[in-house]
Amino acid sequence: MAVRARQTLELRPLSPTVGVELALADLFDLDSATVEALLAALDQYALLLFRGQHLSPEQLIAITRRFGVAERFPEARATNEFPEVCIVTNDPRQAPAQPVYWHTDGAQQPQPPSLSLFYAVRTPSSGGETLFADARDAYDSLPAKLRQRIEGRRAILPSGLEQPLVRVHPRTGRRAIYADFGRTVGITGLDRDDARTVLRALRDHVARPGAVYTHSWAPGELALWDNAALLHSATSPDATDGHRVMWRTSVRGDSVISG
Repeated sequence: MAVRARQTLELRPLSPTVGVELALADLFDLDSATVEALLAALDQYALLLFRGQHLSPEQLIAITRRFGVAERFPEARATNEFPEVCIVTNDPRQAPAQPVYWHTDGAQQPQPPSLSLFYAVRTPSSGGETLFADARDAYDSLPAKLRQRIEGRRAILPSGLEQPLVRVHPRTGRRAIYADFGRTVGITGLDRDDARTVLRALRDHVARPGAVYTHSWAPGELALWDNAALLHSATSPDATDGHRVMWRTSVRGDSVISG
């Protein structure tokens, strides 16, 4: 007999393209059935948002661990006491600048994180939004010629690591575009000019009109997203009006399954 989640999930769409908001007040007492229900929601919507949270770094880590092993970040990016918590801010004295281009977290790692959690500690009066796009829908709607150009090809990163441009989701089997548009230096089997043309076409397709959800953050919001299903981008720090502080954690993942 199926085990029912102790908490009923009420889902409200964030946009016509991706993401839902969930009214879960208590994220610290998730039973295993609720965790599975949240993963099932991720499989469908790719992005989950919880509002009205009041989290410490320890609590954010505890929530992260309900979904797997929390990754540790380099000292230059992590909080002083908690290497599992990455600081994301527009203050260069606290942390390096974040990528203002379409990417998935950890694509430069042999085993990228499966899930990312992003918590708003302090937000500016305007600016600092995050852009989200469903990488599965982007793949499904690719023009035939562009799809043929990327099938079986891999993106080459500065370290020499290669990642497939099309990946298969480990749970759902859906194919998705998988790319770090800021760090990719080449594509296997293509010369430099062809690779640039293909990457530009892919990026434009991901960001096509009507396909992008722009999220304006408020303090206490926690987002959870699936890196095998979603692409995201920061917006220019120059657009912000005030201090922005976010905490990010990641759930350890496995090697990417080629599409």
